[in-house]
Amino acid sequence: SIAYYNSPYIEYVLSIFMFISGINFILMLTFLKGKYKKVMADSELKFYAACVGLFTLFIAVVLFFSTQMDVETAFRTSLFQVISIQTSTGFITSDYMTWPAVAWGIMPILMLIGACAGSTGGGIKVSRIMIYLKQVRKELMQQIHPKRIRVLKMDGKALDHSVVHSCNTL
Repeated sequence: SIAYYNSPYIEYVLSIFMFISGINFILMLTFLKGKYKKVMADSELKFYAACVGLFTLFIAVVLFFSTQMDVETAFRTSLFQVISIQTSTGFITSDYMTWPAVAWGIMPILMLIGACAGSTGGGIKVSRIMIYLKQVRKELMQQIHPKRIRVLKMDGKALDHSVVHSCNTL
């Protein structure tokens, strides 16, 4: 795979393009039209970027402290693998099965989360995960405040019950 080239430059460039491939195509068109604020306000993109960022940092720290990798190599390796796994790209630069169990144990979670809806990536899709987490939070809050009525919203818009129900039947 990409490990053949042994080039940090290639790995960083591919990481950028793999990340972009996991973004909703409509959102990319919105960006190209110059509506940057609308793109930056998108909650699905924020959640997708947060997943990539948090999992990358966590795995990089694990690799740094448990292997002979320096900080940059641990970060680059982690970034590339996290994005590749989450977007279903299929490239590898490192055999993550040789990593500590906690690091490779995260990979199935990334595969399940996947990329944004409307992208080339696989997985359950970030938007469904977000709706599911919002529904779980709503149910927990309903137990605490049974008389309170809560409406699930995404990007400031109320979600239709059928959308929420279809996302909860994973």
